[in-house]
Amino acid sequence: MKVSDSRDSLLQVIQQYQRGEAVKAASEKGAQPPGALREERVDISEKAREFSDIKAALKDRPEVREEKVQALQDRIDQGRYRVPAEDLARKIVGENLLDLFA
Repeated sequence: MKVSDSRDSLLQVIQQYQRGEAVKAASEKGAQPPGALREERVDISEKAREFSDIKAALKDRPEVREEKVQALQDRIDQGRYRVPAEDLARKIVGENLLDLFA
């Protein structure tokens, strides 16, 4: 380890601390020191609030809906689960086309 590297790091830490102290002192006085950043303000739009509300509501929901999984499993076990060949082919071809253009 070079002595100069640790000295440079220490100098950077001291300078950051001094800038923080200058900002703190200026905010207590109500003035801004030279080179200090102005206070930033964030306004959240109505859409962002709606998104936040929806996200909170979904947080409590399980990721896997066990009742749906069990219903499908029962249909498979009883031989009543059928997927039309046309739907299956459409899905396979569609995914392959998407892979080609991705």
